[in-house]
Amino acid sequence: MEDSVRAYGNLYDEIVQGYRNGTRERYVEDENSETGFRKMTMEEELSGLDRAFQKMADRADAREMIEGEFKRLRTEGGKGLSTNASKKPQGTDGDAPETAGQKMKRLAQEWRDAYKTSGSKESGMEKVLSMLNDMFGIRKKA
Repeated sequence: MEDSVRAYGNLYDEIVQGYRNGTRERYVEDENSETGFRKMTMEEELSGLDRAFQKMADRADAREMIEGEFKRLRTEGGKGLSTNASKKPQGTDGDAPETAGQKMKRLAQEWRDAYKTSGSKESGMEKVLSMLNDMFGIRKKA
């Protein structure tokens, strides 16, 4: 999770800094343009990065759900399926724990907020690392 948010932050900063100093140009197809392409805006690129990160977080949720179901099936072993038929599906009560994907999305939002406030990717990452440490007891790498 930390590596995913760190990669997101690095790409976000690379996009912002590139547009800020004029060294970044990305193009997309545009049939209305003379050349068939047009220059992307920073907002379009950041929006694309956000969509890609959302998909990655959603996949983390799916993986977590599948791994949890396999674990449940392994531990229940030969108990039979009839005992599971009356079980309430996971995630249906209001006290459901936050999923990995939800945590990733929340951390990315916290990073963006800190980045916009401070203008520094390091400050944003410090906030995210602190949150990760609070959640999982992860220590910051030197």
